[in-house]
Amino acid sequence: MTKNPDKSIIDLCKDIDRAYFDEVGSSLNELRRLLGLRFLIFDLRIDFRKLKCSDIHTSDSQYWGLMTEELRYAANQ
Repeated sequence: MTKNPDKSIIDLCKDIDRAYFDEVGSSLNELRRLLGLRFLIFDLRIDFRKLKCSDIHTSDSQYWGLMTEELRYAANQ
């Protein structure tokens, strides 16, 4: 997300799905789940279809340690 801050979230998710040969919408669903769990946050006044990578931020969640551990695990697969 930091490599392409002006890229739309939808386009980024499509690129991820293509790169990993996933069903279209899989990564968008995962992102929505992370947003719902409040691991990632964004300004609710921005239409979701217009969100850019630079609009998404990590939260100061009490579960940050668990999240970073999960991300490290996923990155090593």
